[in-house]
This record gives sequence, C-alpha cells and structure tokens, in this order.
Amino acid sequence: MGNYIYISIATKIVVLKRDCFNRVISSGEIIEKMSRYFQLDLYFQNEDDNHVYFDLKEDVIKNNLCSFLKEHVVNNGESRYIDEYLDNIELLQNKTTQEVIHFIKNEDIDYFNFYNSRYLKKTYLDNELKMYFEGINYIFDGKILIETYDSFFRYIHYRIRAPHKNPLEGTTFIDMS
Repeated sequence: MGNYIYISIATKIVVLKRDCFNRVISSGEIIEKMSRYFQLDLYFQNEDDNHVYFDLKEDVIKNNLCSFLKEHVVNNGESRYIDEYLDNIELLQNKTTQEVIHFIKNEDIDYFNFYNSRYLKKTYLDNELKMYFEGINYIFDGKILIETYDSFFRYIHYRIRAPHKNPLEGTTFIDMS
C-alpha cells in the first residue's frame, strides 16, 4: 500500500519546544534550525511556553503566489491541463494569505487545496523537532511506494528551491500521509 505525497507552501508552522526525547529546546535553537529549511524573514514569529509559531506574512502570497504557481505547476504540468490550471490560478490573483486559504477551503477549486498535517510530528527536515504545518497544497500525487524517504525528501526540498527567484521558494515543504 502506498501513501500520498504533498508539496505545499507553508503558511503556518508550529514547532514544539520539546524534542522526541522530551528535552526542552530553546526558541533560539528552533529558529536557528528552522532557518536552514525556510526563509524565516517571510514569517511573523511568536511563541508561548510550549511552541514557536511561524505565520507567513500576508503580502508574500498576494505579491508572489500566481507567478510561483505558474512557474511550478503550469510550466511543469501536462499540457492538456494548462488552461484549467491558469483559470484556477487567476482565481487566486491579488489575495492575501488568509483570503487564499479561505477561498481554497470554501470554493470548488481544482488543483490547489488547503493542507494541514493534523498534528505535531517528526519530519524529514529535522530528526529532533516536532512540527505542524498548514499551507497551500499545489502538487499532490497518490499511492507512492517509498520505504525510507528522509534523504530523498531533503534532496527534493532543496531542488525545488534552488534555481528560482520567487520568495515563496523559501516556504515550500513536502509531506506524505
């Protein structure tokens, strides 16, 4: 049996201040680790006693989402779906992060959906941190078969971001369920 793979723009990240062994992790250590994987200047940062929160700034989506999706989805998609992708991308034009999320959650839109990881969990990004993600899912595929995927996902994670200039490159992540 396989799993589904999701590639998403992280609009919210929550990181537990305790590792898998229940050791306390400082906010500074969490921020340092997260800066390896995400462009943190695109996020507002907050914390409470148990978590560090990263919320994508509203103007990042408004200013960059459509060009990002065109580059990542349309230019790499199957040609028979390009017109449908473009129509759906135009529906997201000039919306803030929260407006896009609300639209994707409440409207019948193809090819993009709201993503949440449902709970705090260890990911391929870091062996110690437990993270929760919410975001805009822009690529997904079903029933993949992979036994060990951490190093593969790290490779894909950096390759997605490497050759591009769009700030949203620094917000992407991969998940599987």
